[in-house]
Amino acid sequence: MKQTLLFILPNLQGGGAERSLVNLLQLMDYERFAVDLLLFQPSGMFLTQLPPQVRLCTDQQALQALYHPARARGLPLPRRLGYSAARLLGTGASRLLRGRGARGKQFRWQAFYSRLIPPLPLRYDVAVAYLQGEPLYYLTEKVQAARKVAWLHNEYPKTGLDAGFDLPHYRRVDQVVTITQACAQGWRAQFPALQDKLCVLPNLTSADTVRRMADAGTAPELDSAQPNLVSIGRLHPQKGFDLAIETARVLRARGVAFQWYILGTGTLHKALREHARRAGVACCVHFLGSRRNPYPYLKAADVVVQPSRFEGRSIVLDEAKILAKPILATAYATVGDQLTAQEGLTVPMTPEALADGILHMLAHGQAYAAYLRTQPYGNAGAVAAHLALLGAPPKAAVGRHSREQGSAPEGNAPPSPDGQVTP
Repeated sequence: MKQTLLFILPNLQGGGAERSLVNLLQLMDYERFAVDLLLFQPSGMFLTQLPPQVRLCTDQQALQALYHPARARGLPLPRRLGYSAARLLGTGASRLLRGRGARGKQFRWQAFYSRLIPPLPLRYDVAVAYLQGEPLYYLTEKVQAARKVAWLHNEYPKTGLDAGFDLPHYRRVDQVVTITQACAQGWRAQFPALQDKLCVLPNLTSADTVRRMADAGTAPELDSAQPNLVSIGRLHPQKGFDLAIETARVLRARGVAFQWYILGTGTLHKALREHARRAGVACCVHFLGSRRNPYPYLKAADVVVQPSRFEGRSIVLDEAKILAKPILATAYATVGDQLTAQEGLTVPMTPEALADGILHMLAHGQAYAAYLRTQPYGNAGAVAAHLALLGAPPKAAVGRHSREQGSAPEGNAPPSPDGQVTP
C-alpha cells in the first residue's frame, strides 16, 4: 500500500519554498507515495509544473474563501457574507493590534480564522506544513495524520513570528525540518526544549531541470546593448529590492550604463515602482512580475544580484551557480552557507557597497563563471533523504488511506527519536 502524504502551502507563487516543494514533487516516487497538495490560495506560477500524480485539494471552501475571496463567489450569500466579514474584520483588527507582519497573521488565525475553518476530513500517513506560520497552524489544528512534519525555510528570529505563540504548535509535530545549519541554530535558540525534533535537509535543486528550462525559453525584455542585472524574489522587505533601487541611483550618479530586471510579485509592487520613479531610475529598473519559466532570465544575466536582508537558503543562488552566472549577494547571516569566495562576491548591505560590487562583477565576473562551470552543482540525489523522512512507517492505528473519511484530529503520535541535526 502506498504511503499517503499531504503538503500544505499558502500558494504556489514564485518563492524559494514553493520552488523547493515543486522540485521535491517532481522527484517523488509515485510508486511509493500518494500525494495531496492543499493550498490556501490555489494559484501561482508553479501550478503548471506540478506532476499529474499530485491531487490538489480544492474543496476546502471556508479556507479558500478566507484566503482567496474569488473562490467564495459560488457560495450561498449568507456564507459568503460571513466569510467576507471575518476576513475584513480579522485583517483590520490584526493590523491594528499586532501590525501587518507575521504576528498580525498569528492573531488573525487564533481570533478569527481558526474557528471558521473545519478539520480536513481525510487521514494521512504523513502531513507536512511546508512553510512556517499559518500552514503550521492548519497542520496541527485541522489535519489527521500519523506523523506531522513542519518545514522552516528561514531564520526563525527574522520571520517576525512570536515564539510563544508557535511553541504549542511545534510541540504537536513529530519533526521539524530546516534547510541550513544557521537556520537550525536560530530555531534551537528559540525552542531549546524541542531541539531533538530538529533535522536539516537542503532544498532540492535539479541541475538537469534548471539547464533544460533555461534553454527552453527566452528573455525578450533584456537589453543586448547594456549590461543586464537580474534579481528574482518576492516583492517583500526581506528581499531588499528597495536597496536595489537605491543602488541603481548610485550607479546612475556614477554614469554606469545598465538595465536591472526584477522578477517576482508581492505586496510591495506599487510601492517599489513608485520608489524607482522618485529615485529617477524607472528607466533602468524594471519590475517584470512573475514568469512561469524564469531560468532564461538567469541564463541571460551578466550579473545575478541578491540584495536580501535575510534568507534561509536561496534557491536562486543555487540555480545561478548551476548556470555559471556571476553572483553578487549582500552579506546576510546565512549567505556563507552556500556562496564561497570562489563562487561569488558578498558585500555589506548598503547601496554604495552593492554598487561597488556590481562594478567589480561586471569587470571580473567571468573569472567566477569559469570556476562555476567546473563544479558539479545540483543535489537531486539528496531526494533519498527527503523520501526517507516522509516514508516513515505510520505510528499507531490512524487510517493509512489518504482519502479515507475520518473524524476531527485527536492529537499526534509521539515525537520521532531520530530527529537529529545533520552534520
